[in-house]
Amino acid sequence: MKNSKILPILFLALTLSFCSKENTDEANESTSNLELQGQLQLCQNVDLIAGQNSDAGEFTVSQNSLGNLVLRYETMEGWELNAVHLYVGNCDEIPVTRSGNPKIGRFPIKVDLPNGTTVYEYVFEVVGDDFFCGCIAAHAEVSRDGQNETAWANGLDFSENSWAMYLEQCESCGAF
Repeated sequence: MKNSKILPILFLALTLSFCSKENTDEANESTSNLELQGQLQLCQNVDLIAGQNSDAGEFTVSQNSLGNLVLRYETMEGWELNAVHLYVGNCDEIPVTRSGNPKIGRFPIKVDLPNGTTVYEYVFEVVGDDFFCGCIAAHAEVSRDGQNETAWANGLDFSENSWAMYLEQCESCGAF
């Protein structure tokens, strides 16, 4: 009985050690290790755009072997993550203003991050279906050398009045 309890705890500890890396080089290495082990299947990888025209890093959507989405922000070239705001769900239910601009303060996932954070991962549990079909709006507050910017995962425009963007995801990322 003791061994049956130890294995899940060991697996969880190993999984968390891969997800908690904040150094970009270590994070890249941990992602590669997970992909080599077949635990993540890449769905989408897009630029994380800061201040409308600066490439601050990447936003990645992957699927794990349980069918859940793994959403990963990763900055580069000195950019740091200060906060993330994330919406994952039905496209028609993204909180927006009357003019179609997103209300990031109403996104369900809001996390303030400690100084020096370069990687943030969120696992979205897919319930009831074999795959997720909907929209992902990934916003971040980023900074570099005293410069503070808002950033969006590069995708489709919310409206003509804003440079805010979202991604559509409506398929399984691959078989395991």
